[in-house]
Amino acid sequence: MWCNFYQASGGRMFVVCDNRSCMRNIRREINYCLGNKPLVVSLTNLTDLQGGKRGERDSVWLEMRNRG
Repeated sequence: MWCNFYQASGGRMFVVCDNRSCMRNIRREINYCLGNKPLVVSLTNLTDLQGGKRGERDSVWLEMRNRG
C-alpha cells in the first residue's frame, strides 16, 4: 500500500492519524516499506492537535521529514 501511495504522490506523503501510537506505527511501516527512497513525509494525529499541540511554526504537521 505505501509503495502505491509513494508512486501516486510523487514521493510527497501527507498522513493524518487518530493518535500518537497510530502515527508511530505508520511511520515505522512507511520506513520499512520504502527503505531509503527519496521521500517527503508529513505526519500528524488528531488527538494531539485537539489537545493544542502544533508542529514547527505552528503547523498542523507534527513530524515533517525530507529524505532527499
